[in-house]
Amino acid sequence: VEYFDTGHHACALMENNKVRCWGKISDATVMDAASIFDIAQATTTEKAIASIPVKDNVLKNMGHIKKVLVSHGIVCFISNKNTLYCPHEHLLFLNGKTNVKHAIFGEVLSCVQYLEDELECYDMRGGGNHKPIYMNINGDSWPSRFYFRYIYNTGITFIDDNGGALYWEGPMPSGDEFPAIYGIETTPITLAKTTKATAVHMSERSACLQLSDGTATCWGSEIQFKNNSVLNMPGKLINFSGDRKITDIALGVIQNCFLLSDNSVECFSVAP
Repeated sequence: VEYFDTGHHACALMENNKVRCWGKISDATVMDAASIFDIAQATTTEKAIASIPVKDNVLKNMGHIKKVLVSHGIVCFISNKNTLYCPHEHLLFLNGKTNVKHAIFGEVLSCVQYLEDELECYDMRGGGNHKPIYMNINGDSWPSRFYFRYIYNTGITFIDDNGGALYWEGPMPSGDEFPAIYGIETTPITLAKTTKATAVHMSERSACLQLSDGTATCWGSEIQFKNNSVLNMPGKLINFSGDRKITDIALGVIQNCFLLSDNSVECFSVAP
């Protein structure tokens, strides 16, 4: 079982190639929820998470699923042949794209990362004119090497090929459309000399960089980690006693959880 989380809803890719999701789904928070999920087959037993399966007719379009892509209101898939499939009406133009490594979906930008690491973005603000936007990052029109990028409606955070982390936050173009090439200048996130960033985790309210030494640095507005403090970029170092290393992170609207090397889980709640 592989697990994917957005902070609002989460999905699990099962060993039998089925997908089950839970969270804010049945209340139509997920776009086109009625056509994607088999609401009648929801599990409600006390011994299991109350989850809802993705309809078989949606899954059959994919063949064998390699990865489930989730964001607030979105559930999409990448097949083992690296083909992208999104069963949402406003994302149908992305269906059938090949050689896809990853994709992310935002209110302003949606982006596809290809196997060769080319990054292709689209303006999602009305009109349906989905011409590609090429992100010029620090003067490089074709950023060719990076581990992971997360683009949302106001910024970008990414890890370069040397394990360095950079970010940008700022306003989007004031006009109706992006230029064909949109330039941004990033700011490095200061890390210890012997430490590298290995993954980026984000929710609507917070973000964490998972680090190679088993710690993490986290930041965000209206978010709390351990000491009830509000954290600003570049964040606060998060570590745990007993030499327990962070192996995975799930950030949500209500709770932030850390999976540790001893297979324990530590969670911190956001104050009301």
